[in-house]
Amino acid sequence: MNRFINIVFTALAVCITAAGCAQKVESDAHAEAKLYFDSWMQVHYPQLEKTGLGIYIIPELDDITEEGKLEPVADSQYVYVSYTARNLEGSVTEYTEEETARMLGDYVKGSNTYYGPKVFRRSSGFMYAGVNEMFTGMGKGDSRTAVIPGWLMTYNWLGSEQEFVENSSGTNSIYEIKVVDPIDNIEQWQIDSIGRFLSGGYIDNDFGYLSKDLGQYLSNNNMSSAKDSSDFYGFYFIEIKHGEELEKDSSDDDDSGTDSGSDGYNWDESHFFTTSGQNDTTIYINYVGRLLNGTVFDTNVQRVAQDNGLSGGSYTPAAIQWGDDYSSIQMTTDGSSTGSSVIQGFAMTLWRMHPFGKAIGIFYSNLGYGVQGSGEAIPPYSPLMFEIEIVEKPED
Repeated sequence: MNRFINIVFTALAVCITAAGCAQKVESDAHAEAKLYFDSWMQVHYPQLEKTGLGIYIIPELDDITEEGKLEPVADSQYVYVSYTARNLEGSVTEYTEEETARMLGDYVKGSNTYYGPKVFRRSSGFMYAGVNEMFTGMGKGDSRTAVIPGWLMTYNWLGSEQEFVENSSGTNSIYEIKVVDPIDNIEQWQIDSIGRFLSGGYIDNDFGYLSKDLGQYLSNNNMSSAKDSSDFYGFYFIEIKHGEELEKDSSDDDDSGTDSGSDGYNWDESHFFTTSGQNDTTIYINYVGRLLNGTVFDTNVQRVAQDNGLSGGSYTPAAIQWGDDYSSIQMTTDGSSTGSSVIQGFAMTLWRMHPFGKAIGIFYSNLGYGVQGSGEAIPPYSPLMFEIEIVEKPED
């Protein structure tokens, strides 16, 4: 029994010692990281003073304007920003602009990678604490460069500099940022972006797959602003060609359950059905997906892909499996009996269309790819535009 007790106590002592050693090693690592950063700052920027949280703003690169004071970042929950990040050796680690990609040799022609400002949410879990500290005193159009210690390159926001030093680690970085737009309400910001597009923002870009005169169809559909265009919040439908009307079998007439909703459109009504009355139809479409700056991120139209430097797609009409409502519409692949769901705005555009019609759907990110975006092509919080035409089933 005594031998067993001695073994237990010996093991416990080893565990306590190991835990203490682990804590000491971790503490030493934080101390060494701070010593290295402080030494680097002493050599390269000895005159700079740190902010309350511990970043170092380079004043000669600070461009704070009077115009920016009119639209300050202040407590905005989101910010639309372009930036370049480097490590202390000067190597670029992150960036938003195409010019930087070309300079680095990273730009790939034929890629649908998005270049340009991005929206960031200013809260713990979504933005580096040190980068968020940079926005203090900035406004729309302002630029700033700052050196950020690695312990502030964390998404986990803590209370004080010392807490960050003791609990966080990351890569020491130098950030150059430019505030494109402070954002208080991210949904309204997107609606305003769509409004600017509808009121003429499309003019400088080629949106001419379905129609070379998009402005005329916006006028025909009484669309000149976001306010008077939408029949479903955040969704805008522009009919280019009405298409055909199918006659529904009289045995399937059923007026129950219709709901026009506050927007005046009956979203329970489908323009496609079989004689059995079941929405089991398969239709075929050509489509072009764009950001509102004109960038094509997806298409099954070969000419559009070639004109926009895209490659590797399948350039045949896509099969769409109809459903009982727009939320059950699916896109199927050749030879497959199962389909994959499509984003809500895309499905809503299809649901509004008639056989062999042509239309454009524009919608905010809540009906698209939301806060995550999609890969390198679609950044978070991006309104999207889809041009769609319904075509004949392709020959085998």
